[in-house]
Amino acid sequence: MNAEKNYTRIMTYKVFENMTTQEWTHNSISKFTKYQPQLDVFLVQYNDLKRVALVSGTELNNCETDETDCPEYAYDDINTIFYFMCWDKSKNKNGFYGDYICEEKLT
Repeated sequence: MNAEKNYTRIMTYKVFENMTTQEWTHNSISKFTKYQPQLDVFLVQYNDLKRVALVSGTELNNCETDETDCPEYAYDDINTIFYFMCWDKSKNKNGFYGDYICEEKLT
């Protein structure tokens, strides 16, 4: 993560699943397939890269009113954030703008 930027907004998105890094390594294809065709997902690595969370890029959590909907990690525990999206060249003729979309979602 860029230490100069504040990406705390990641904490407001709904966590689909938490797992160990080993579980992610062995099941990543099936996990992504589960969220097709609308692939708009963050992969959050936390706790010194020992844990992984698949996080919605569109659905917000209800953490403010429901503690059970809060991420199991604190923002300071996050090591990396990856963003995965589907891009349709026929619909997005102005080029690839994934960096822009990710930045908009997190800042």
